[in-house]
Amino acid sequence: MAITHVDSRTGQTITSYVGRVLAVFNKDFQAMSDVYTYATFASVINEAGKIENIMVNANFECDTSQGRAEVDATLEVLEIKHKIDTDNMELQKMQAELIRKTREEEILNRPVMGMKMVVSKGHKAPVGTIGVVSFIHSSGRVLLKNEKEWKDRKANGVWVDRKYLRAM
Repeated sequence: MAITHVDSRTGQTITSYVGRVLAVFNKDFQAMSDVYTYATFASVINEAGKIENIMVNANFECDTSQGRAEVDATLEVLEIKHKIDTDNMELQKMQAELIRKTREEEILNRPVMGMKMVVSKGHKAPVGTIGVVSFIHSSGRVLLKNEKEWKDRKANGVWVDRKYLRAM
C-alpha cells in the first residue's frame, strides 16, 4: 500500500512510493519550536535510487494528513537496497584501511629523542635536512642536531615543526 496521505484541501487520498517502502519506524521529532512528538517515518528508495527517510505522520493534533505507511518493497527495490548496502560496506572497509595506514604512519613518524629524522616539507628548515632529535618542545617543535653531536647542549641545531618530519 506504500505511503498514503489525505489532502486537506480536496479530501482525496494520495498514495506515494508504491513498491518502494523498505521500513516503517517511529522516532522523536520536533514538529514546532516548542512541540516534540514521536513521529512515524518510512525508509524508501527515492527516484534517484537512494535510501531516504520520509516523515509519514507527526502524530499530534495539528497533523491532519492521516499519514500511514506499509512496507511493500518489490524485489527490484530490495536488490537496489542490497547493492547500496554492499557499496557502503566496501566504502567503510576502505575508510578503515585508510585510517589504519594514517595511524601507522603517525606512529612511525612520531619524533623520539635520539631518532634519526629527515625534514620532508616546510619553509624554514631546508627540505632534506637530516638530523637526530635532541629535544622535543611541548609546542610541537623539534630540535634536530648533527648525528655526532646531538647530545651536546652547546651544538647548533635546527628547529622544525614535528608534522614536517619523517623517520629514516
